[in-house]
Amino acid sequence: MLTLVVIAKDAGKYIERLLRQSRLYADVVMAFIDQASSDNTLDVCRPLVDHLETIDVPGYIEPILNDVYAVPDTEWVIRLDADELLGTRFVEQRDSILAKPENLCWLPRYNLAGRKEDYYFDRLYPDLQPRLFRRGTIRHYPVIHTSPSFQGNDVELNTHIFHVKYGQRPRTEREALMRHYDKILEGAGSSPAYRGHMLPEEMPVKTIRKCEEEIAQ
Repeated sequence: MLTLVVIAKDAGKYIERLLRQSRLYADVVMAFIDQASSDNTLDVCRPLVDHLETIDVPGYIEPILNDVYAVPDTEWVIRLDADELLGTRFVEQRDSILAKPENLCWLPRYNLAGRKEDYYFDRLYPDLQPRLFRRGTIRHYPVIHTSPSFQGNDVELNTHIFHVKYGQRPRTEREALMRHYDKILEGAGSSPAYRGHMLPEEMPVKTIRKCEEEIAQ
């Protein structure tokens, strides 16, 4: 069985799409909402999840991931952000993916180009994310933008995460997030690689490519 874990703050405008899509592949859906949220995220989540909890998130999620990951009781856990969705292959191949002997699965991520949901920023691809794992086999470090340590072997999947942030968050909000990350760890938000990730308007058109997989729906 598989649990989807979502950690969110002020995500009422877009989290519903993720939660509704999750019923295509997740047996259990859990949402952990930052108690500092000021919008209707809790109200949106309440009828769509199996477990809803408010938590204290200290500016970024890495310090609380180990505690959150201890809550599910299914064999497998997948975590997605409120502005992420999964590709069709995950839904189609779910059972065979969960039958793999590896404990950690890396999913390539498309960072979508604005509202054109079938295009992504080629310069960022594959942007591998360690999001699917057997419960109890990984350990996160409390440092922003770090990957977890894990027991056993890992594998890269051929199904994608779709990051729809650029079509939902205005540039001013993304710039504010960059500045916030810089306060937590110098250079975490304003490094050339991350700045390009947060400000797609600065990317040349030639770096945009067509996606090979569709969003599951």
